[in-house]
Amino acid sequence: MSNKIKNIVVTALFVAFIAAFVGMCCFRYFNPVETSESERRPLAQFPTEITWETILNKKAIDAFEDYVVDQFPLREFFRSLKANFVLNVLGLNENNGLAVEDGYIAKIEGDFNPELLDYSIGRLEHIYNKYLANNGGDKFITVVPDKNYFLGESYGYPAPDYDALAALVQERLPGMTYVDIFGALTLEDYYRTDTHWSQDKLDEVVKVLAEALGITDRLSGQFEKHELEGFKGVYYGQSALNPKPDTLAYLTNEILDA
Repeated sequence: MSNKIKNIVVTALFVAFIAAFVGMCCFRYFNPVETSESERRPLAQFPTEITWETILNKKAIDAFEDYVVDQFPLREFFRSLKANFVLNVLGLNENNGLAVEDGYIAKIEGDFNPELLDYSIGRLEHIYNKYLANNGGDKFITVVPDKNYFLGESYGYPAPDYDALAALVQERLPGMTYVDIFGALTLEDYYRTDTHWSQDKLDEVVKVLAEALGITDRLSGQFEKHELEGFKGVYYGQSALNPKPDTLAYLTNEILDA
């Protein structure tokens, strides 16, 4: 094959690729995707307010940049390609704020937002003062750590200061007995692709809570375990790694069934 023919073929393929890409962009413009099921969030749409003012103050430009990223053709394919390249080729431990350790996916967080923390504990104080303070009986409270607690403890990732959080809860709610369950939990008690823990792995947590409440004699342990295959947690789609789904487990007994 002569160089001339090779150049024609290469040029034709390049033009075809550009034309196909433009066609996909046009199709996406007239048929935008409203939400991303994998990321569980709404996707940016084409900006509706494009004026000289919004262009000069960059609002329209920023909105258009968000639109282009969210509505990019074959976006899910490229998300997966990028995530696998970062984690499996470059050997990095984090992609878009998500870390993978021993098959468990968790979101890396810095410290807690002080304003949100103050608001959340303030809501608990309101409930306590309005409904519990003068209602008799003992009151208990605990703090349930997120999976990122174990990333910080076992793998050295940045993690919120849960010790400070527990101390603040006890300081702000002195009328409640604090129950520490951190030592009764491990990373393996949580779903690999989700934020939640699995019911069938919480025996130690239940024992700690029962001892604090003084009801260990009422623990029967008589449960029937049920399993559902193919559970895809919140991090399944966000990671873009297409990991193996979890097995969802839940427990029932006569009381729960009734």
